[in-house]
Amino acid sequence: MNTKVITNYQDILMALPQPVFVTGTGGVVRLINTAGQHLMTGFGVTESLGSRIAEHITHPSFMDVYEDIRVGDKIVGAVDFSLDNPYLAIKQYFTANVSKVEISDEILIVVVLSDMTSQRQVDKMRSDFIANASHELRTPLSSIVGFVETLQNGALEERDTANKFLSIMAMESTRMARVLDDLLSLSRIEQDEHIVPDGRVNLKTILHSIADGLNFIGRAKNISFSFDLKGNNVVNGNGDQLIQVFQNLMANAIKYGDRDSVVNIKTQQYSLDRRNAVKVMVADCSGGIEEKHLSRLTERFYRVDKARSRKEGGTGLGLAIVKHIVSHHRGVLEIESIVGEGSVFSVILPVRNV
Repeated sequence: MNTKVITNYQDILMALPQPVFVTGTGGVVRLINTAGQHLMTGFGVTESLGSRIAEHITHPSFMDVYEDIRVGDKIVGAVDFSLDNPYLAIKQYFTANVSKVEISDEILIVVVLSDMTSQRQVDKMRSDFIANASHELRTPLSSIVGFVETLQNGALEERDTANKFLSIMAMESTRMARVLDDLLSLSRIEQDEHIVPDGRVNLKTILHSIADGLNFIGRAKNISFSFDLKGNNVVNGNGDQLIQVFQNLMANAIKYGDRDSVVNIKTQQYSLDRRNAVKVMVADCSGGIEEKHLSRLTERFYRVDKARSRKEGGTGLGLAIVKHIVSHHRGVLEIESIVGEGSVFSVILPVRNV
C-alpha cells in the first residue's frame, strides 16, 4: 500500500478542532489555527499574529509552564487554568499542553488548548445534584427520626401530641417517596433518551383528560381551563410520558395561578428544524417569574420560592422531568414570563404524519 508523506504540518494544525498557538522562542505568535482565532474572537481579539502570547493567555499558572519550556530544559508540560471572558460574561476553563519542537532547524513552542468549561459545568451540576438530593432526603428523614425519639421518650402517651407527630411523619414520608419516585423517573428517562418514541399520541385527547382530572383542584381557587386546539395534534411519542409532561405544567398553572383566573391551553402548527411540529402553550394568570430565574427553572431541585414549593408539595424535580421527556421526544421546551401578568410554558413536538 502506498503511503503519502505528509510535509505540510501547518495545514494539519489549521484543521485541528482544538485551539493551537505556535510561537517562536521570543514568545511572539507565529501561527494560530482556525479554532484558536475563533477562540480569540470570542475574547474580543481580532488579530493575534505578531503579538505576544502573554497578551492573550494571561493566567500566571499558564505563563509559568510556558516560560519553563520556552527558556528551560523541559520540552513538554500541561496546566489547567481559567480566564474571565468579559464579552460572554463567563469564566472559561482550559487545559493547555505546551511542547517545544524543532522544525527546519528552528525552535518553536506549540500550545494546544482544550476548553473544559462544559465539563466543569457538568461536574458542578453533578456535585450540586448529589448535595441537593442528600439535603432533600435528609431533611424529612431527620424530622421523622426526631419525632420517633420524642414519641419513644413519653410523648406517645399524650394522644393529641402523638397524633400531631404521626401526621407530620406521614407527610414527610410521603414527601420522601415523591422525591424518590421523581429521581427514579428521571433515571429511566435518561437511560432511554437515545431511543426516539414512536407511539401515536393524540394531544387533544390527553389535554382534555388531564383537565378533567385537575378540575376538582382548580375549583378550590375558582380556576378553570380554556382550550383553543388547532391543526394536527397527533405526535409520535410515549403517551404516559407526555401525560406526565402536561399534567405537571397544567397542575403548576393551577398551583401558582391567581384565584378566579383561567388557564389557557392552545396549540398551533409550528416548524421545528424544518419539520412539521405542534406547539402546545399552557398560559397561567399569576404573579409571574423574574427573568433571572427562567434559565434555571429546569435544573434539578431549583425552586424560585423554596418555602412555597415545599408547602405545595413540590419536589423541585417536576420541570427537570418535563425537560428530559420533551428532549427524549426530540422536542423543545420554552418558558416565557412577565412579572405581574403570568407565565407561558410551551412544548414543541414533531407531529406524526397521518
